[in-house]
Amino acid sequence: MTVVAYDVGVPMADGVLLRADVYRPSSGPGPFPVLLVRTPYGKQDPTILGVLDPLRATRAGFIVAIQDVRGRFASSGSWSPVINERSDGRDSARWAAGLPGSNGRVGTYGPSYLGQVQVANDSPLVAASVISYTWSNPADGLVARGGAAEVGLVTNWSLRLALDYLRRSGLSDAEVVRALDHFDADPLSAAKVLAALEMPVVAAVPPFGPPQRPLLIIAGWYDVFLQGSLDIYHRSDTASLIVGPWSHNNHTAQVGNRNAGLKADEGRLDLFGRQLDFLRDPPRRPEAQVFLTGVDEWRTYEKWPPPSRPHLFPVAGAFGFGPGDPVPTHGGNLLISPGFPPGPLDQARVESRPDVLVITGEPLTSDLEVQGRVTASIRATGSADLVVRLCDVDPDGVSLNLTDGIFRANGEAQREVDLWSIGHVFRAGHRIRVQITWSSFPRWDIVAHAKGPITIHPGSAVTLPNIG
Repeated sequence: MTVVAYDVGVPMADGVLLRADVYRPSSGPGPFPVLLVRTPYGKQDPTILGVLDPLRATRAGFIVAIQDVRGRFASSGSWSPVINERSDGRDSARWAAGLPGSNGRVGTYGPSYLGQVQVANDSPLVAASVISYTWSNPADGLVARGGAAEVGLVTNWSLRLALDYLRRSGLSDAEVVRALDHFDADPLSAAKVLAALEMPVVAAVPPFGPPQRPLLIIAGWYDVFLQGSLDIYHRSDTASLIVGPWSHNNHTAQVGNRNAGLKADEGRLDLFGRQLDFLRDPPRRPEAQVFLTGVDEWRTYEKWPPPSRPHLFPVAGAFGFGPGDPVPTHGGNLLISPGFPPGPLDQARVESRPDVLVITGEPLTSDLEVQGRVTASIRATGSADLVVRLCDVDPDGVSLNLTDGIFRANGEAQREVDLWSIGHVFRAGHRIRVQITWSSFPRWDIVAHAKGPITIHPGSAVTLPNIG
């Protein structure tokens, strides 16, 4: 049994009162460690409760405190994304450690923004954290990527947060619905409406350094914050890592057009149980468990990625474009709207366009294992952005995207494009394919003054970290 106390006051140092729901084991020897969660999405939101599963956590011998962050739902103060999370996190950890029945040991867990508040929280009272699917540097995958604005992500996220904000601003539910309901499919129009309503959006604040405590980082190859999660892992000496073939909101075996098998399903893995085990007793020696796409198997390493050597895939050619008809976003590391699903998708509709340069290698004579950061060094003429995408083409000719990146053109001839990281095996008989184009909309914004045609000169290449 679990006993719940609702809307418990959590005083901040500046006098603002936040509110938390506290879940306690109704029996057992006690005292208990406390799991602290801080969320902008509503501490009683069914989706949030489903992810956090406080009832199971209390059965496992934890007190769970789920708190609305400053300016959201039951908590007072003004909502300003990210800005107050460091100081509020410290005050909240102090409060959690002092809860009746607490043994003084505080752990934290939760995904996305709930993960970011853990990164921000440098309180020495927090003994361990499970940080899932979150960003590191806001300018690399949250508000921007490669200099281009992440208009799809920021607009989608702001729309989700808008209802509570606008209600607190005095609008009726009917007025809120009228203001937002017909903008879902048009991110640019939605962004203008959010600005007109003075809805705060997350800013590119400097990244927080990784907390100096045991961390378990959970990431997904198709998550919009993949590289941010990996960057937190790389900068910590105390972090363990789990990377699966998942997107931000889909942790099953089926993401996009690929089914990775039951061994990739979060529920079958009992990933939540592993989080609780970690928070109770972090391992003395961190390790990394990584799911390799292409062969669909888990690998375990002391540190990821393992040593590699560069495999260069040369690219060259030319393409034109028409600014009135941007290349559509089609799969990848997305968190936009239901009309733009994430993951690996058949790229035929993109690759058939005249404004997409497609370079395909010969069938591989043996497996090529690639683990780590993928980069492209491109010498180009033309003023348009460059979107570079890596794909795996099977023997039937089906091209599935693996990863991509964008470089905002500023007149440079030499352009270094960061495609983030992968863990993938190109099987024998498959072919490597690279797409180069000028847009991926509505994920990234479009430069109005871009001109073509674009020429990719010989000597340009995509570098794959080859394990072998």
